[in-house]
Amino acid sequence: MGDSGPRLQDDHRARSRDRAQSRGPLLVAALAMIVYGLCFGHGYTLDDNAALLRNPVVTGDVGLMEVWIREFWGRPISDLDWSSSYRPLTTLSFALEHRWTQDPWLHHGVNVMLYAALCAQLTWVAARYASPRIGFWTGALFAVAPVHVENVASIVGRADVLAASAGLLAFTLLMPVSAGPSSRSRPSRRRSLGNFLPSPSFRAIAGGLIYLGGMLCKESIALLPGIILGWAILLTLAGPRGRDPGQLRTTWASALFLAGCGVAYLLARDHWLSVDLPDHFVGADNPLASLNTLPRVGASLMILGRYVRLTVVPAHLCSDHTYGDIVPSGFFSGLNDVDSWLGMLVALALACATVWATLSARREGMSLKTIALGMWASAFIAYALIGHWIIPISVVLAERLMCWPTVWVALASAASIRCLIERYPGHHARGAILGAVVMVYGSRSMVRSWDWRDSLALHTSSASHCPSAVHNRIALAKVQSEVGQHAEALWNFALAGALRTSFPQPPPSLPAFDAEIDGMSIHERLTNLRVLLAIETTGEWERFLIGMNSFLRQEDWLGARDVYLRYADTWDLPEHTPWATSTSDPQRPNSRL
Repeated sequence: MGDSGPRLQDDHRARSRDRAQSRGPLLVAALAMIVYGLCFGHGYTLDDNAALLRNPVVTGDVGLMEVWIREFWGRPISDLDWSSSYRPLTTLSFALEHRWTQDPWLHHGVNVMLYAALCAQLTWVAARYASPRIGFWTGALFAVAPVHVENVASIVGRADVLAASAGLLAFTLLMPVSAGPSSRSRPSRRRSLGNFLPSPSFRAIAGGLIYLGGMLCKESIALLPGIILGWAILLTLAGPRGRDPGQLRTTWASALFLAGCGVAYLLARDHWLSVDLPDHFVGADNPLASLNTLPRVGASLMILGRYVRLTVVPAHLCSDHTYGDIVPSGFFSGLNDVDSWLGMLVALALACATVWATLSARREGMSLKTIALGMWASAFIAYALIGHWIIPISVVLAERLMCWPTVWVALASAASIRCLIERYPGHHARGAILGAVVMVYGSRSMVRSWDWRDSLALHTSSASHCPSAVHNRIALAKVQSEVGQHAEALWNFALAGALRTSFPQPPPSLPAFDAEIDGMSIHERLTNLRVLLAIETTGEWERFLIGMNSFLRQEDWLGARDVYLRYADTWDLPEHTPWATSTSDPQRPNSRL
């Protein structure tokens, strides 16, 4: 009878923790929906046009079952020898929604809800490894992280969200590992997700199917078996401390089963659609693909540093981080770049965390510190695929790719914060600081999501933040030509051409990017085009204009080309140039100039 009072108090604390653990995910999901509420009114932008509006499976021109024999952009697999994207389940979700309505609001609404669900899922898992309060703040920071805007505001960004959600669910199912009770609170009475399935074999099969489903949404979670294998190694080193009987055998079986599923999928994928980049691959999309080993290592560290900087200080977010914005150099010359040093420090820290996790497991078993270090090691593995450390991928850097690695960064941060609180229990102003960060990041995410409302706003914003990105300049010029801003289109295309001529070397520093031109009219810019593009010799200038004229005609940019022909006299072209001697109608795109 004397123990009934303390036991009732413990039960009350456990019920309070359960209620807090239930409220946290709902609050974080609501926060995500508030931050991205503006997306419901957005249109189709960037890759949405190719993946949805020009995809016959989505538009209904072919049957739904065709989704399995077409790549993400709608082309039949039988007609291709390579494609960067095979995501049939993501395309299937687009197709089902498109049959309900062709307006983009439904696609955007589903995107917002799926992202809110991922944030809630992450919050629940973080609370399991740390505490409900830490889990809430972890989920809130993940929800408002500006680097995730593209995953929500871009319809095709859904692929990363679906894959990350499936990968996290598979991990939670297969790894019922949690930190031991702290000295300051008792563990929750809520059971682990894996306990709801009857046996380890069922959990392994269910986890494998969920993993394969995530791979069919996007292959960004391909290294999940490596993450599970890493935890199996930690459990082996920990011995019987910190784990239930049979958990080690289950974890190893799950890791090997997932590895088998992943290898089988990738072999089938490579058979039908090659994983290696083709010979006709455009090098400007990923300049790392053509580098030798040592320069490629240095460039990959620079990419890691850029990802970290965009995540922590999201001041220069844009839709195009290809050539011009990112120019990899040699290993030693790249050390002059701040991002390279940052990437080197982060890679070294993650490598040390991985080694430290194994040492901690041997000394302390599956303690809170071991779990925190293991989460950082998992983040290292999750990033390896997009970091160009496994195989070259088709995009050198894209903000949407950070969704899966930041899931592990969030979990590692949650476990690390709890570990620090256990050691330094003072409260201070942690809540106020975290609240301020959530407000700042949330405001930045709302502003950035508004940039995605239409293609013109998106590419204009991206040109402002990443002025040297060649592909974005061309995309901006095309949109401007479509909406009738033909002179502006010609200006941006000329900038893209001037920057592109230096590939693969760093683009030139053009007077066109100086602050003085902000006050110049578009007429003044085009009149002084040769000076602003810093083209010195007449021969180079003539070749540049001939190439621009040819591209404008082939791409059917009639309005921008008319402006080009009007300015041709102003640019003092030699008389023997093709357009000066041609008698064909410049309004006809198929005419020879």
